[in-house]
Amino acid sequence: MTVEFGEDKRRIDFSWDIYSFSDYRLTKTAEWVKGIDGSKESRLRFLHPEGISLRPRWPRKKAKVVTILEKPWIMTKESLTNCTGNECFEGFVVDMMTEIAKQPVFQHSIEYELYIVPDGLFGNLDPESMEWNGIMGEIISGNATLSLAPLSINKQREEAVDFTKPFKTRGITMLIKTPESSPSFFQFLAPLSYQVWGMILLAMVVMSLALSLYEKSGTRQRSDMLPIIGQESCWFAFGTLMQEGTEVSPVTVAGRILTAAWWFFAMILISSYTANLAAFLTVKKINSPIESISDLAAQTKIKYGTVRESGVLTFFRNTQIEPYRTMAQRMGPDSLVNNTAEGLARVLEGSYAFLWDNSVNNYIAATDCRYTEIGDPFDHKGFGIGVPTGAAYRENLTLAVLSLADNGILDQLMDKWWKADECHAPDESSKYTNDTEELKLENVAGIFFVLAAGLLLGLVACLVDKYTNLFTRRQKKDAGGVGMTMNVMQPDYTKKS
Repeated sequence: MTVEFGEDKRRIDFSWDIYSFSDYRLTKTAEWVKGIDGSKESRLRFLHPEGISLRPRWPRKKAKVVTILEKPWIMTKESLTNCTGNECFEGFVVDMMTEIAKQPVFQHSIEYELYIVPDGLFGNLDPESMEWNGIMGEIISGNATLSLAPLSINKQREEAVDFTKPFKTRGITMLIKTPESSPSFFQFLAPLSYQVWGMILLAMVVMSLALSLYEKSGTRQRSDMLPIIGQESCWFAFGTLMQEGTEVSPVTVAGRILTAAWWFFAMILISSYTANLAAFLTVKKINSPIESISDLAAQTKIKYGTVRESGVLTFFRNTQIEPYRTMAQRMGPDSLVNNTAEGLARVLEGSYAFLWDNSVNNYIAATDCRYTEIGDPFDHKGFGIGVPTGAAYRENLTLAVLSLADNGILDQLMDKWWKADECHAPDESSKYTNDTEELKLENVAGIFFVLAAGLLLGLVACLVDKYTNLFTRRQKKDAGGVGMTMNVMQPDYTKKS
């Protein structure tokens, strides 16, 4: 054993040699050395003299499986008050461990006991004492045979313990308090943009003027019908737009062509408005100033933080990528919480965003409508089963995890514990969403083009009718003049001389 002390009389480095006594002799079996393979952290390394493997093996008695309370990974059963052992827990971890124990890679049936990590932490390395806490500390100290929890794999943890292949991938998202939507007296205007409403009013005015002009200038199809002119044209345009009939109807060809285009315009417009209004009334729209991690980093009004001694906090402290590095500098001790439950409680107090595993945030937001998950996941990492360094049973656990993935059992467990969506209808992607948008002018421009085409066709019909009438009148006038001349020149044979 060697120990080094600094100028302040504090230990700065040490190494341990571990021996076993057998056959009346001491044999070096392991060593605890700081900075193995260029690492700055201490690590236990097992030696294998004479070909004998001293790697940790599966215990003959019950295996100790350390985990942490985290919805929906593992939860205590509320229905059971007097329970002991594994029957007190439920969740993804419980079901997964049950399936692992059934895998044929284990030559004999395995017994295990789940227990919650005493300090309630995932595990980080104390830079002063160089000791691990949380789940990591339980594995390294030998208290736990393995860990089965949402424990993310990172470089620091991988250097301290061994992990199986990941059984789940996680990212980081933020959880905020669901904003309260204030009712609007003019919500009925929301389905259409202001530009569309303006164009509708303009179209109705143009329609009224054009219809009055066509009716006044054109030839009536029936002499007993009055043309729609003046204020009657305005009333006709408004009534048909509201899908209500009027007592009058166009009496000219041009007016009827324009009216047909106006009816089509009104039908499509009312249908689009009704459909979008239904979406606005059934989908609750939030007005949140934070819609992404960039928005959160760019403001100072809403505080944000995560769990102490967690992999999420390690990411923020070690990253050099913006805006995460700036966010880490702003996350002081008062922004951090001890566990997820404390973080959720602080979110409900308001003006706080909880940065955490997206699988947990997604579950919380789906089962408790007071919370809203914001942003796309970032810092993707895998969750793995942790075992002591060099453990001989890691390979079997990895094979068991891969077998569960290949057989679709992991997907079934995910569907079981993450499909309890109580905050929105089955067909909705989210109860609180900004996806429902007003119809803009480019969305309904086609019906305005149809109306314009009807206006032009009506104008052509009006001009054709106008010139046809002029031509007919001229012919009649010419025919009437010739008849009069012949009557003057024709002698009157009825007179007597």
